[in-house]
Amino acid sequence: MAEIKKTNEAVSVSINKWEEGSHLFKITSHSLLLLNTHICSYKKCIQSAPFEVGGHTWAINYYPQWFTSHSSFYAVLLSEGKDVNAKVQFTLVNESGKPYQGVSTTPYYNCIFNFRRKGSEHGYDYFILHSQLFPYLEDDSFTIKCTLRVLASSVKQHLMPHPIREAPPSKIGSDFGELLVSGEGVDVTFEVKGKLFPAHKCVLAARSPYFRAEFFGPMRKPKMEEHTKVKDIEPEVFMALLHYIYTDSLSKIEQELQFTHTTLAEKLLAVADQFLVDRLKIICEDILCDKISVENAAMRLVLAEQHNCGRLRNACLEFLADTDNMSLVMLTEGFRQISLSCPWVLGDIKVKDISKKC
Repeated sequence: MAEIKKTNEAVSVSINKWEEGSHLFKITSHSLLLLNTHICSYKKCIQSAPFEVGGHTWAINYYPQWFTSHSSFYAVLLSEGKDVNAKVQFTLVNESGKPYQGVSTTPYYNCIFNFRRKGSEHGYDYFILHSQLFPYLEDDSFTIKCTLRVLASSVKQHLMPHPIREAPPSKIGSDFGELLVSGEGVDVTFEVKGKLFPAHKCVLAARSPYFRAEFFGPMRKPKMEEHTKVKDIEPEVFMALLHYIYTDSLSKIEQELQFTHTTLAEKLLAVADQFLVDRLKIICEDILCDKISVENAAMRLVLAEQHNCGRLRNACLEFLADTDNMSLVMLTEGFRQISLSCPWVLGDIKVKDISKKC
C-alpha cells in the first residue's frame, strides 16, 4: 500500500472591500463648447487625465452636447479589467472644492455599475441642464468631482500549521547521567580510597569553579588532568557528588547507596562546600534545617560553623534557646565536640537562652 504523505492544510480566503478615491475635473470656456458644435459634436467627449482607484485606472468623460440641453458625465475604465464593480457619484463643486448644495447625482452607495471591460463607461445622461449650470459658472468655468468606490476583491491562500505539540520532558539530566555511567570520552580519573571514578573535565569544570580552576586555571597541575587522588572523602560520598554534578539530582543515588535523605545531606554538605558546588550545598543545608532534634542539634551546629551555613546555624540556635532542649543536648557527645571545636558558639547559645527566659 502506498504511503500517504501528510502535508499542511491549505485555506483560501476571499477578501472583499470598498476602495474609495476622487478626482476633480475643471472645464474652462464652457460657453465655447456649447456654441462650437464642430469642436464638440453630440458624440464627442472631453476626457480628464487618468487617475487610480481600487487598483484600476479611470477617467471622466464629459459630453457637453450628448443630449442637447444637458451636460452628461461618465466614469470610464481605462485599464484592463473584466466585470469591475464600482459606485459612481458626480458632484458640482466650487473653486475651493466644496460641493454646491443639491447639485450632485444620486449618492453613489445606492447604485452599483458593472464595467465589463476596458473602455466601459457608466454615468449620468441628464446630470444638469445647461440653463441650470450657468449660475455655477465662475469665469465661464466649473469643476466636477467624480467619487468612485471600487469593489476590490482578492483571494489569499494560507497554510494552516500543524498543531503545536507539547515537547517531551527534558532528558538532559538522565543523558548526562548515562554519560557518566558509560565512561565514554572520559579524560580524568579520581582515586578515592582505592576506588576509581572516571569523569569528564569539561562537565566538572562547567559545574564547579573548583574543578574549572583545577583543570583549566593558570595554576593547574598537568598530572591532575589524567589521574588524581582525593583524600578524606568516602567513595560513596564522592560517587554521590559526581552523580549530582552530572544529573542535578540526588533521588536515584539515594536509592543506590541506600542512604536516607538526611544522612546523604549530612555527608554531602562538607563535600559540596569543598568543591564549590553551591546549589548542592544549599540543598543539603535546607534538608538539615528540617527536623532538628536533641540527638543531632549539636553536631549540625558544628557542621554549620565549619562550613559557613548561616541558615542551619540559626535553626540550631533557635532549637537550643529552649531551656529543656538545651539541658538534654548538653548530655550528648555532640555538645562535647562543640566545646572542643567551636567553643565560641557557646556564647551565642547562652545569649539565645537568656532572651528566651526574658
